[in-house]
Amino acid sequence: MAQMYGLDYMETKMKNLERLVNILAASIESQYLSLNDLHKLMENIIIKTTNKDIIFSDLYMAQSEKNALAIIENTITDRLWMFQEDYEDMLIGFMYLAYLEKKINLKKLFLMIHDEEPNIIDFERLLENNIRLDNIKETDFNQDVWNHIKKLSFLSKKEFLSIEV
Repeated sequence: MAQMYGLDYMETKMKNLERLVNILAASIESQYLSLNDLHKLMENIIIKTTNKDIIFSDLYMAQSEKNALAIIENTITDRLWMFQEDYEDMLIGFMYLAYLEKKINLKKLFLMIHDEEPNIIDFERLLENNIRLDNIKETDFNQDVWNHIKKLSFLSKKEFLSIEV
């Protein structure tokens, strides 16, 4: 019975780590989490937690956001994990947070969201209305789309806050 408890504990611990890695990937890919902030977060995790998984030190030593994402992708592949089904929603939420913190502009937010989920933004309507991407405003988006994106950003922020130490 104790052995089963140990296996359950390890499985739960690995699922939590898999979730953490997905949150980190989405926050980095969206440009919400900078390399400097990633380093600080990894340092805190290494110092303040008992989890000494190698990915934390690898990410702490990442040389760029692109390098950090490669480390995460390799970890997911090596451990036979997957990007979780809500990854895309979390990514879009983090994109909006990056926009709110002025890490990306509205044009970049629009293009990033369109790349991830082409159906979320009516690109053709914007073109039909002769709206240039350089002059795009929040009011050019459907209000329901904005509300959906804001909801995703709230959920993404909640996920991110769950990993801060």
